Amino acid sequence: DVTENTFNIVQCTGVGTLSLVLRAGEVVDASQFGITTSLANSGAAFNAMQDLGLPTTMSAGTYATTEPIIFKVDSRAIGGRVVFDLDSLSAGAIGGFSEVEADIVGFDFDGANTTTMQSGFYQDLDFTPTRRLELDVLARNITNTDSTLPAHGVVLVLASTATTTAIKLGGVLEGHDVTATHNGIVGDAAGSGSGVLISMNKTSGVVADVILDNPRASNVYPAEDASGIHVLDSTSTPLDSLSKYVINNPKAASCSKRAVKIQSPNTIINDMFVDL
Repeated sequence: DVTENTFNIVQCTGVGTLSLVLRAGEVVDASQFGITTSLANSGAAFNAMQDLGLPTTMSAGTYATTEPIIFKVDSRAIGGRVVFDLDSLSAGAIGGFSEVEADIVGFDFDGANTTTMQSGFYQDLDFTPTRRLELDVLARNITNTDSTLPAHGVVLVLASTATTTAIKLGGVLEGHDVTATHNGIVGDAAGSGSGVLISMNKTSGVVADVILDNPRASNVYPAEDASGIHVLDSTSTPLDSLSKYVINNPKAASCSKRAVKIQSPNTIINDMFVDL
């Protein structure tokens, strides 16, 4: 039997353990999944669309979601920016997440309607890079009322393994209006905040060059321990003599403790703009 459903997917069934899904073209658009700005939870349909494994596009607009957005393939906003209104996510949530090598272009995460968030967008870099990654992502109104947890706009993490291939991140990463809750202890992770956090916490080996373009941050609080842009290598394992962290064209404004915090070796900052 062959049937066509409301998601414009042709499904072929008839074998108990086989479900074959066919789609014309190599790019799927969110409208084919019935994703509109009027949906109460566009996140479920968006995540199901990502599971197809095909590059996706999505028309500009504001979309409500009650669950985190999980990127698995190249995804682009069309005709402007896609804004996900993070509506009452669970405590300590992350608005958007990716752990694969996928371009994510034109997506915003607005946490105004969730009071306990750890980050607006989180990119796990535990994969071997094959190309320059384009990340054009903005997180805003990220608040964490739990003083035992941090609050970050955008987080880039290499958590478990080292790579000998350079990590190159293009696009623009922005974290604005980020507020953690102070706990009275300066220097610990709890209660800290940042607009953009680059955290290279690999467990072994060295990391080749990490090159990040255009991080942006503004209005990051509290003054106890808030940084606009934070580069962290918490293992204290120096890169080899030929490797370096390179941050190009960072901009930070109105960050209550510091504009840029560097806790990494061999770090180069190019063309920085700071407005206190």
